[in-house]
Amino acid sequence: MSVKILTDSACDLSEKIIKDYDIQVLPLTVINDEKEYLDQIDISSEEVYSGLRDGKTYSTAQVGPNILLDKFTEYAKTGETAIYICLSSGLSGLYQTAKLIRDNLKSEYPNLDLEIVDSKSATCGMGLIVYEAAKMAENGKNKEEIVEKINYNIKHIKHLFSVEEMKYLYKGGRINSIQALAGGLLSIRPILEMNDKGQLVYMDKVRGNKKLFKKMINIMKEDGITSDFKSQTIGMVYGDNLESIEEMKSLIQKEINPKGIIVHKLGTTVAAHTGPGIIGITYLKK
Repeated sequence: MSVKILTDSACDLSEKIIKDYDIQVLPLTVINDEKEYLDQIDISSEEVYSGLRDGKTYSTAQVGPNILLDKFTEYAKTGETAIYICLSSGLSGLYQTAKLIRDNLKSEYPNLDLEIVDSKSATCGMGLIVYEAAKMAENGKNKEEIVEKINYNIKHIKHLFSVEEMKYLYKGGRINSIQALAGGLLSIRPILEMNDKGQLVYMDKVRGNKKLFKKMINIMKEDGITSDFKSQTIGMVYGDNLESIEEMKSLIQKEINPKGIIVHKLGTTVAAHTGPGIIGITYLKK
């Protein structure tokens, strides 16, 4: 029996990958005007993008405890081995909640074989970690082998993000009011990364897309010997700015030439805090 790979909707993987590799995805909660929606079930990314552009405010919450309990109980009753790769503990309390529910359930089902892993990632970075784990599971690797690879990828993964409008980062406390005002007036594009705790942090800024793309590619080159990218798949994420991600993808293919590129559409979890005009890249650094 193969290992089941479980994750949550913050991974932003495509429906095709989810279906092809039988990945189990639990929905986070999206909140607008005190009304709650199950991510990608009751509300779509496009609805959230449109709402954000219209001035609506969204927040997100963890996967519901009852949803976690039902899924974990299912594995306990079937005797399946599973690995849950969850949204970064630096962004959510989901990791601790999942562990608590798993540990309590073990009193009733002592043979429950469920590993819970803090991805310290979100969106395309988390998606890459889940994708690589799912491929290993399909190829018959055991839980210990998959978890070892997951932990390696978590340790080495690099996230780079930029947004079109800095007001969303200001609302989320990522930048101050002066930076937000300057960005709005001068087309300043911030560059953010995720630190080793899985928290989104301000890194640098440039003016305009051309300088942004050049800067991000230079950071990639500095993080690893270019030839290393020929053996790895990198992830990219976008919101409602398809033209920008296509331009960036073309430049990466030309200058970095990775083995493959998976393009993710930004889900509601990150969009609620960064806005829909995001460009993100994730890869394994040396």
